[in-house]
Amino acid sequence: MDPIHEFEQLSAGLADIAVLLFQYKQDLVKQNFTEEQAFILVREYQMLLFNQKK
Repeated sequence: MDPIHEFEQLSAGLADIAVLLFQYKQDLVKQNFTEEQAFILVREYQMLLFNQKK
């Protein structure tokens, strides 16, 4: 596969995930989590998605 095409696909996937994470954070805030709590939960979810350690 063309490296430029692979990069474009990766960029599109990351953009989709960014929207998902933003909406998740907004939903947490609507459920009365503080901004800081919502941020921490979204960060932990992101780490799970990308299999990163703290």
